[in-house]
Amino acid sequence: MSKRRFRKSGSEVSADDEHLRVLLLGAALCNDSNLYKEEDVWKITGDPTEAALVVAATKAGFEKSELDRKYPRLAEIPFSSESKRMTTFNKLEDGLDSFLDSELVAFSKGAPEVILGSCTKIFLNGEVKALTPEQKQEISEIVKELADQALRVMAFSFRPLEEGFSPDKVSSGEIPAEKVEEDMVFSGLVGMRDPPREEVKAAIKTCEDAGIKTVMITGDHKITAAAIARELGILKENDLTLTGSELDSLEDKEFEDRVEKVSVYARVYPAHKLRVVEALKKKGYVVAMTGDGVNDAPALKAADMA
Repeated sequence: MSKRRFRKSGSEVSADDEHLRVLLLGAALCNDSNLYKEEDVWKITGDPTEAALVVAATKAGFEKSELDRKYPRLAEIPFSSESKRMTTFNKLEDGLDSFLDSELVAFSKGAPEVILGSCTKIFLNGEVKALTPEQKQEISEIVKELADQALRVMAFSFRPLEEGFSPDKVSSGEIPAEKVEEDMVFSGLVGMRDPPREEVKAAIKTCEDAGIKTVMITGDHKITAAAIARELGILKENDLTLTGSELDSLEDKEFEDRVEKVSVYARVYPAHKLRVVEALKKKGYVVAMTGDGVNDAPALKAADMA
C-alpha cells in the first residue's frame, strides 16, 4: 500500500510529521485488528473501526505486522463498555523517539472524554508539556465539531513507564488499571465516518409506516449518535437524546415519564439497555431488542422479541 497524503486545516502534512507519527504509532499498536494482502487485494481481520486505524497507519508507512514485531505487546487492559478505553503495554527499542524516553510505554485509545480526563500532559511542538484547562476545553470543542459531522471520534494517549514496571502486575490485578491509565500524555484525535448501510433508512421507514418506533442505543458520543439518528429518520423534532450518565441520574418514575420521548441513548452500558426495555414494557409496549455482545444478554432476555 503506497503512502498517502495527509492534510490538516487544508494544508498538506508530511507522513513523517512527528505529531502524526506518534498518533498513528499508538493507533496501530493499541489495536487488535490486522491488514493483509491476498491475491493483490487488501483485506482486514478484526473490528472495522480498529482496522480503519491500521489502514491510516499503513498509509503513513507504519506496517502493523512490522510494528508488532519490533515493539511487542507485553500486556493489555482490554476495552470494556464500562471503561470505554483500551491500553496496551509495548516494549520499545532504545532511541525510537526522544519523547518516548522509556523502554516500556503504555498506549491508550478510547472515548475522548475518558482519555482526555486521564491526561495531564500533551505532546505539542515536538515536546511533552503540561496540559492546561484551556487546551482541554479547546480539544473538547474539536470533539463536538467532529461529532456534529456524524463522525465517530476516538482519542489517543501514551505514557512512558518507569524502569522496573511490571505489566504482569496489571494483568494479575496487583496494580489497579486506573493507576496506570492516569497521568497520560494526550497525542490526538481521530474522526472517522461509519455510515449506516443504504438499506437501513428504508427499513426504519418501513417500521415507522407499520407503527413501530425505532430507538437507537449506542456507545457513540451523544452528538455523533444524534447526527446519525437524524440522518436515518430516527431522531425527530422534540425527541430526546439521553446519555448513560443522564439516565443514571433519573429515578425510575422520572425515566418512565420520559421514556416514550427518547429516541437515542448514547454512551450507555449494557445494564442501561435492560432498564430501557423494562421501562417500555411497563408502558405496555411490545419490545424487540438487538445486540451482539455477551453483556447484552439480560436485555435480550427481558425483551419480548430478540
